[in-house]
Amino acid sequence: MTGKDHTDAPVALQNNPDLQRMVRRFKGAGAKRHEFDIGDGGEPMVFYSHPMSWDDTAKLQEMMDIDPGLAFVDTIIRKARTEDDKPFFAPDAGKWLRESVDTGLISKMFAAVNRGVPTAEDLAGNSEATQDDSTS
Repeated sequence: MTGKDHTDAPVALQNNPDLQRMVRRFKGAGAKRHEFDIGDGGEPMVFYSHPMSWDDTAKLQEMMDIDPGLAFVDTIIRKARTEDDKPFFAPDAGKWLRESVDTGLISKMFAAVNRGVPTAEDLAGNSEATQDDSTS
């Protein structure tokens, strides 16, 4: 959705330039880099995540009512990406994350991916929020 013809876009986007702008802003926010010290003396773990959508947030809320730990892990698995935007974890990594990984690290990873869409200032580079996460 640039300034081009939107005839292939849904009617809602074709007829509403403000909605087009909102979608562009969300899609243009890009992935944020997150770096974590695992605590084993090795290199930091690095992954990326895109902003949470309303659907992501709704799924998280629904799961939080059932099992907060599972909600954290599911969100991490769905949202954590490699630098080339592939899934960081395999879909079946949840068992290992829930049973064999420090809860403090899981909480930090969840906090990193459960962020909102950056503000206009963030996107312009006028805020600390555009800096890489360096959580240890």
